[in-house]
Amino acid sequence: MRVGTTVRSKWRLDLLLGVGGMATVYAATHRNGSRAAVKILHAELSINAQLRGRFLREGYLANAVGHHGAVKVIDDDIAEDGSLFLVTELLDGETLQDRLVSELRLRSITTRGAAKQVFTRTLRDLFGIPRPYDLSFADPLHVVPAANRFRDVSFVLPHFGGGLLQNALLAGAQCENVLLDTSSSNDWMATLPSRPALADVFRSALGVFGAERLLFGTDSSTFPRGWRADIRDAQLAALEQAGAKAAQIEAVMGGNLARLLPSSV
Repeated sequence: MRVGTTVRSKWRLDLLLGVGGMATVYAATHRNGSRAAVKILHAELSINAQLRGRFLREGYLANAVGHHGAVKVIDDDIAEDGSLFLVTELLDGETLQDRLVSELRLRSITTRGAAKQVFTRTLRDLFGIPRPYDLSFADPLHVVPAANRFRDVSFVLPHFGGGLLQNALLAGAQCENVLLDTSSSNDWMATLPSRPALADVFRSALGVFGAERLLFGTDSSTFPRGWRADIRDAQLAALEQAGAKAAQIEAVMGGNLARLLPSSV
């Protein structure tokens, strides 16, 4: 731990900010009183000429960007133990995760007496990333030629076909190596004229794919969505309403995936 030490007799390392795969970053104070961040390449990596060059290029390229969002690299040097380091601007403020939590905070909105949780802004909106969605590439039937050609490969259609349930059922009827994933909240059902219930969707899927070609999923993630136990519970109930037997439910809820991805131990 270098906190409290001084590098090159000019940068006192005050606080550990973070440790990465290549380097450790400290908040530091110059002997003239100015504040900055010092990013020190790990000692064991500093002996590798290729990694040293890559580390330095990171600093030079950052300065070449010329954008207000790019951190400026002020200096580079070699510490007393031979470790290469960069000196950059020290940014004050909240972390990215804290910012996302505040930007994506959940609000309770009451609609017709039912409370719904919605994100105030999406990650794409937050970072100004365009939405390059083109549903012409989302048709499950496009999988059929590849599935017919590579019959020893399993092709998984996500989200009950992503709103194109009819075409997903057609693809599954034609190709025995096409499987159907049940993940997500399945809000796409509201776009269908018939407005089927989730049990109806499972009933149709079971009729075409059979329980052995259905894969349960929830679209869960670590942040910000978290574990979607509500989706699991809804799908379990829908399977039972669709008439699935205990063995079939066990296969859909995990057995099929275990068969597709056998353990190597």
